[in-house]
Amino acid sequence: MSKTILLISYNYYPELTGIGKYNTELCEYLIYQNYKVDVITAYPYYPNWKIFKGYNNKWYKKEIINNVNVIRCPFYIPTNPTGAKRILQDLNFYLTSFFVIIIKIISFKKYDIIIAISPSFLNGLHGILLKLFNKKSKFIYHVQDLQIDAAIELGFLKNNLFKKALLYLEKCILNKANFVSTISEGMVRKLSTKYE
Repeated sequence: MSKTILLISYNYYPELTGIGKYNTELCEYLIYQNYKVDVITAYPYYPNWKIFKGYNNKWYKKEIINNVNVIRCPFYIPTNPTGAKRILQDLNFYLTSFFVIIIKIISFKKYDIIIAISPSFLNGLHGILLKLFNKKSKFIYHVQDLQIDAAIELGFLKNNLFKKALLYLEKCILNKANFVSTISEGMVRKLSTKYE
């Protein structure tokens, strides 16, 4: 019997650059290896920060793309992506994708592997929630970008209490994941300090 995988990320095909390209190639490779793959994602928007032609971003939509089951969630896309608007975008995807996660839980959908992609780091909370309802699942938290660190360095997060809360939440996600992966040795070193 084929193993089942769920990938959660707001970037996916037809985005041809960045995280969307990576996610698509990973999922299609897993299909080739005889896994069953579901994706919870948003409507394609990157790198132009506007919805791709052929998509309307008004409601949820199911697609099958190269044998990958894709569920698209409505998604806030700022035309001028400031720090505050990016935070709002992450919160929006977290909420709209949360409804899909709840439906999967109440319909007893089980996954052998759950892969949450950061950004948004909040996707990791979905991985934790799904794992709570299926102890046998393996939760992989894949970090493409140290989102909170970047926001702090760029001066987007100025409130110390809010910073501490986000860093604590990130630490919880890292500690609850069965595996944490990332894209470079430098990122591995940075992530390893977050467990302390």
